Amino acid sequence: MIKLPSEILTEAKQLISDPEKWTKGFLARSKFNQEISPSSHLACKWCAVGAVIRIAREAKIKEETVLPILRIATKGFGFDGKVRSPAIMNDKKT
Repeated sequence: MIKLPSEILTEAKQLISDPEKWTKGFLARSKFNQEISPSSHLACKWCAVGAVIRIAREAKIKEETVLPILRIATKGFGFDGKVRSPAIMNDKKT
C-alpha cells in the first residue's frame, strides 16, 4: 500500500516526538553521536528532514516526493518555502 505524503510526515513527526530521538546539525546520528545516514540501521536520532527521509525510504518512496510538502508546511514559520527551510527551522536556536 502506497503511503500519502501526509502519512509520511505524520510518521516522521512520531519518530522524533521523543526528545531523545531528535537532533540538530545532521540528518541523523548514531548512539555514539556520529553523523550517519538517516536510513542506516544504526541511526537513533534524526532532525526533521532526516526523519522524513527515513520514513520515506522505509516506505520505498523517494524523499523528493515528500520534502516539497515539508517545505510548504514550514512556510508558515517565515522561511517562505526556501529549499533548505525545514533544516534551517530544525537547527534554529530556541
